[in-house]
Amino acid sequence: MSNSPAKSRSQLSLNLVHLIQILLFIIVVVAANFLSCQRYARKDLTETTSYSLSDQTLKVLENDLLTSRTEPVRIILAYPRSHPFHSRLKTVLEEYRRRADGKVDIEIIDPGRSSDRAEELANQYRIEFTQAGLIIVDGRSGDEAVFNEVPVAQPEGIAGLGAEANDRTQLQLSSHVRFLQAEDLALFSVNSATGRDLDAWQDEDAITSAILSSVEGKVRKIYYLADKSDQKTASGTSPWETIAKSLYYQNIALTPVKIADLTSIPADADGVAIIAPESDLDSREMDILKTYWAQPRASLFIMFSAGSRPDNLRTFLRDYGVTPRNDRVITVNNGRTINTVRGTFTVGPEVNSALAGRSTSFDGRSSSLDIRENASDLVNRRISAIPLIQATDQFWGESDYESPEPSYDPSSDIAAPAYLAAAVIQGNANDDALADDISKMIVMSTSDFLDPQKVRDENLDFINASANWLLGREELIGIAPKKISVRRMTFLSSEISFITRITLFLMPAIALLIAAFVWNIRRR
Repeated sequence: MSNSPAKSRSQLSLNLVHLIQILLFIIVVVAANFLSCQRYARKDLTETTSYSLSDQTLKVLENDLLTSRTEPVRIILAYPRSHPFHSRLKTVLEEYRRRADGKVDIEIIDPGRSSDRAEELANQYRIEFTQAGLIIVDGRSGDEAVFNEVPVAQPEGIAGLGAEANDRTQLQLSSHVRFLQAEDLALFSVNSATGRDLDAWQDEDAITSAILSSVEGKVRKIYYLADKSDQKTASGTSPWETIAKSLYYQNIALTPVKIADLTSIPADADGVAIIAPESDLDSREMDILKTYWAQPRASLFIMFSAGSRPDNLRTFLRDYGVTPRNDRVITVNNGRTINTVRGTFTVGPEVNSALAGRSTSFDGRSSSLDIRENASDLVNRRISAIPLIQATDQFWGESDYESPEPSYDPSSDIAAPAYLAAAVIQGNANDDALADDISKMIVMSTSDFLDPQKVRDENLDFINASANWLLGREELIGIAPKKISVRRMTFLSSEISFITRITLFLMPAIALLIAAFVWNIRRR
């Protein structure tokens, strides 16, 4: 009996310890759940990292244009849940919201199920929702309206109709609002049997472009001198069209103009492009180009085709340290001439910051560039000519490129390294007070690689990086999002029959056997 109080106290202590352990366990579980909700990391385990945002998208989300905002950019996903890409779009947009650190707000609705909210948005943005789906990107700030009233220019001859006739206005959509239709996110090919087939899905490209353009509020313009360019390549497509499609996602419009009709480059030009020139600029047109280039912050993008030799334009470029040569960059392997040039992006120049050291290939014909890097006469004039793309050492510039059996001749050919692209900077880029006023130029000696059947992702990344560098948006230079390819599997009727037997008979039979085995064990 004397041990009974001691045992009671011992049992009480043990119960108290158990109670404390349970309380501590509950506290740990609650704390772990709270912390995991507030701070967590996601891992994309897909083979192609399809749900990870690209380097370029992350740079847009980290750019001052977005981070300096007091209000987030609103993205409204209005897709029916039955849409095949609804789940992917939802996941990708959540990743935008998470990586934007509160500067992107996401709303997801199914117009068919949330009819009241859909009607409210339809009235606000004056749109109609369809089963195809719609994404609204709203970058407005403050009390800015979705639509603004703008005056309508009156035709001549109505001045006597009264004051009310001259006060007409119309509604104009805010420049900070963008709509993405389902057509903007998909790439189709024409099929004679089915009409159109979905080839690829490019949601990140389109969404990032819409965010950038809605925040900037206007489209940047690079004027392309259409009347001087080779309009068609061998495959029937224009090089400038490939560039235009790529720059569209950088919020840059490649706008055709005819320099023959101009007296000066338009004042709203963010840059001027000459792509695959077929004819030369005459003296008047060269004066227009030189006057523009002499201005602060001028930007030129010049891309030659391998057979083009416009003398006036080459003379202009030679004065700034870059001259396209009359040759072909080739190599010979087992007696076979190879024109597809393997090259690398040089390390150092800012325009190559995302691609430095990477290798690529350029299909089609290429010429080499003579680049007078660090030439004393250029340095004295505050001009820098910098190589951007260098062919590998097996390639040389062949002057007798029409020969059926070309071979390297040190007396007439250009030894490695052969350069395919260069940057030119005019002005004092090292002086912080004057750095914003420098003029920039990109020169390329090849354009055949822009054929849609030949173009490579890394080469389009270089085009985009060049455009952003020319426009002073160095912080946006990065690797662009990759498209999601749609793969089709073709089965024979016998193979379809085999798969049907497995799914309808074999798999249920296996499940039934497992259930019978488990029931037999428990019965004992």
